Amino acid sequence: YGNEVLGTEGTLGVITKIKVRLAEAITERSMDMFIFQNIDEVANKLSLLKLDRNILTIDFLSASSALILGLKPCHRIIVEYSSFDGLIKDQNEIERVTTLRKTVFKKLAEKGFWYREDVSFSQENFVELIQWLEKNGIPSFGPVGVQFLFPCFDKREGLTEFYNFLKSINGAVGGVFGYGTLKKEFVPQEMRHKLINLKEKFDPYSIMNRGKVI
Repeated sequence: YGNEVLGTEGTLGVITKIKVRLAEAITERSMDMFIFQNIDEVANKLSLLKLDRNILTIDFLSASSALILGLKPCHRIIVEYSSFDGLIKDQNEIERVTTLRKTVFKKLAEKGFWYREDVSFSQENFVELIQWLEKNGIPSFGPVGVQFLFPCFDKREGLTEFYNFLKSINGAVGGVFGYGTLKKEFVPQEMRHKLINLKEKFDPYSIMNRGKVI
């Protein structure tokens, strides 16, 4: 039943025990940072990178985010490999790029973009999503290799327009941080029906996390 319960935000049960599977330590590591002026070029590069089995992570930094961080306003893709395929092999340079990647939100928040949303998207709507965010001055970053993106806003008011845009391109929020009560109305219908069916199966008396998500 584990796969059914995962991602249901505490509406079906609680975790009491887990088993951890450890992976072997990575001995070969390198990185690349690709810089683009055009978002279509980013999308094309992402399609190629996903074919590389040695890639560990693929992160995106939008042009507007780069500008706020004091960098040249270009789109960036940061790639980490479990091999020496990347051009960045020096350990100090790897740490510098890793620090940039890990501190993006902290630096955006310091500039006033403190509210982070979590968006899941398909490869087909990536370009339209970034174009809308850039047009509206909304910086974004995130692990696009697994098709998640974090747009950052300077206020929570007025997000309905963004949520409605996402629905129009078949994107969704809540993929990383969940829906909770604030975004209940934006839970996709397919997921809503799945949760209702699972709720009837595992928690017919609605004991767990009553009123949340569904």
